[in-house]
Amino acid sequence: MRLYLVAYQSHQAEFLGGAIVAAFDEFKAREAAERAGIHHPGALAAVTQVSAVPADLIGRKLSPRDVKKLVTSGPKKPPAPSLVP
Repeated sequence: MRLYLVAYQSHQAEFLGGAIVAAFDEFKAREAAERAGIHHPGALAAVTQVSAVPADLIGRKLSPRDVKKLVTSGPKKPPAPSLVP
């Protein structure tokens, strides 16, 4: 099984919530989020495969703070070659 980030936004592009679920494909990821009660009816859903996620974030509704933690926890970008002495 793979891990998927299911993110929900309103039609005005406002973040409503998200979840990381284990599933075989994107369709099953949406179903898993709905079964877990994380689904937002009427909201737009974007599903993205993710890797290296902290175990405490899997299978529960994510707050905006949790999503920021996911985004900033990735590898650091190296400095630009022009800035390296």
